[in-house]
Amino acid sequence: WKQTTQSTTVQVDHDAQWSAYAKTEYGYVLTGVGSSAETPRTGTMGVSGASFSLVPSKARYRLRVIKDPAEGGTVTPSDQEYNYRTDVTLQATVKEGWDFVGWSDGANDPSHDVVVLCETNFIARFARKSYTVTYQMRMADGSWKSVDQQVYYGDKPVVPTTAEYNCAPGYVFKNWGEYTGGEIKETTTIKAEYEPIKYTVRYSGNGATSGAMVDQTLTYDQEEALKPLTFARTGFTFVKWALDPNGETEVPYVDKTAGTVRNLSSVQGAVVTLYAIWEPIRYTIRFDKNGGRGEMDDLEVTN
Repeated sequence: WKQTTQSTTVQVDHDAQWSAYAKTEYGYVLTGVGSSAETPRTGTMGVSGASFSLVPSKARYRLRVIKDPAEGGTVTPSDQEYNYRTDVTLQATVKEGWDFVGWSDGANDPSHDVVVLCETNFIARFARKSYTVTYQMRMADGSWKSVDQQVYYGDKPVVPTTAEYNCAPGYVFKNWGEYTGGEIKETTTIKAEYEPIKYTVRYSGNGATSGAMVDQTLTYDQEEALKPLTFARTGFTFVKWALDPNGETEVPYVDKTAGTVRNLSSVQGAVVTLYAIWEPIRYTIRFDKNGGRGEMDDLEVTN
């Protein structure tokens, strides 16, 4: 039977025992005695015959809609019974930071029309959004290196190690620019900012007999002039500045005439000592015979 009225007649002998039941098509149900082989209608045939009737109705099936994972969004309906062949619209709604992947039956639209034919589970699949975070760092050779990582929406990226981002000579790490450590919600580039180191130039008179010179603070990558000499050494003249007291290691001037230097050190707080190099005064003694006789050669004397 379907959900319509039907009848059937069977000839049975008088006083004979009879047993009967009705059966419907899939998707319909009968209720009461005689609705199945397990509960047939039975009796003994009398002179007036026998009859019984059952009314079929549509079967009801449970439709479950499951979220995978549960925190990915919401679904409607979630768990409900429907009559056979009922049209139902499934709706998946994502939470912020998530994407809808699709339904377990292969459908991809968040709004999915289905027909209830049996007990059914539908799974709405979600996935967290993932963004590329790029860290840009200065390398030891002065070049810039980019390091990418994938970060889920709402998470924080893994900060590179100090050894990775603080290896540029002459510079110290300052900060990560505008990024202050918050949650990631979009593709992001985080660029390290650096500041040049400062170092001290200390002036050594290296045997000077008078004068004094205070230390000078220089900045990496900036060209600056050395201070004018204020040391003096009796019997000597100043020759040059050197990086050792014997004058063997020259100062790497940018412009020797102007006395400008750059990058004498790449270490924060370093002290670079410049030594005054002197040479003794040389003079000539000339002899005047003052009316006398004979000649004498000049005498070259070093102090």
